[in-house]
Amino acid sequence: MFNLSAWLRDNLIQACRERSFTVAQVNLMAFNYLQKSQLTQEDFDDVIVVTAEVQAEIEREQTERQEQTEEQQEEYEEPMEP
Repeated sequence: MFNLSAWLRDNLIQACRERSFTVAQVNLMAFNYLQKSQLTQEDFDDVIVVTAEVQAEIEREQTERQEQTEEQQEEYEEPMEP
């Protein structure tokens, strides 16, 4: 028999990992499905764990990009010796 909750969980997780939707969108969709009893609490919790992991990954990537940009700016700003 088709398990709607598992299907929703798997697709929300996939969409979040692929960044088809933002973390906030996936969280909101998961909460709405939970409120409609289409998603079990356990499956909701699984989705929330993944969205937290993806959010942490996004923040790491942003920090790395910012550090790279700062390094490039520092290299550009170094005075050239005559």
